[in-house]
Amino acid sequence: MEFLRLPREQNILTKPLYEEVFPEDKGAFSDYYYQEVAPESAIYAARQAREDICSMVHLNPTRLLWNGEQITIPYIVAVATRKELRHRGLMRSLLDMIFRDLEAEGVPFAFLMPIDEAIYKPFGFERTWSWQWEEHVLCGETGGDRKYVAAASLSDGELASFADRVNRTLSRRFELFTERSLSYYRRLEKEQRASGGKLQILLEGGKPAAAVQTAREAYPPMMCRIMNREAYERHLRSASDTPFRHAYVCEVV
Repeated sequence: MEFLRLPREQNILTKPLYEEVFPEDKGAFSDYYYQEVAPESAIYAARQAREDICSMVHLNPTRLLWNGEQITIPYIVAVATRKELRHRGLMRSLLDMIFRDLEAEGVPFAFLMPIDEAIYKPFGFERTWSWQWEEHVLCGETGGDRKYVAAASLSDGELASFADRVNRTLSRRFELFTERSLSYYRRLEKEQRASGGKLQILLEGGKPAAAVQTAREAYPPMMCRIMNREAYERHLRSASDTPFRHAYVCEVV
């Protein structure tokens, strides 16, 4: 058995295992993921032969703003092992390799959305923030007359200007959140289409106020693990800061 970080040109080799373990994603979403997301990911895999991937972990680079500083943090997804090879230590070997690499690279922390928190607690992950939807944070749970337009109807310039305004607003309220950008919202449009939904822009007073996803579910709280403590502590405003408890990260791909 070989354990390695795949060269990016080989990331596509993990698609059969992805569709085997996550059959609900097979089709439009899997195609979207492997066209738009997986090519940029760091994928760690266990394989018995070059094209025989039997266990994997994807690290999707996610751009955050942490106290105003841009930082790219790994979002751990697609944690999967072929059914007949589970409980043999393959995933532990991959995670140990990932933890060593991220510590050596000076990555402050990584995060994931667990199916079951009990799976990840033995690996040092702890519950951190709950999901909050953009329109609830920016506009409240309820409001008066509202109008929605398709995000696709906004020009690149309009959407980029909107993203800048959202970042400024969130920066006044949160220490840590997913950075908005033109590419962030355009990718979110594609993800929503692949999920059978659409990305809308909520207008208040005729001006874009928040992005709204129509395909969504009740997601569990995120879990995080500090990878390099020195790097993590450098980003804290004071020794008593605990940004994970106040973080706002939503709609992360």
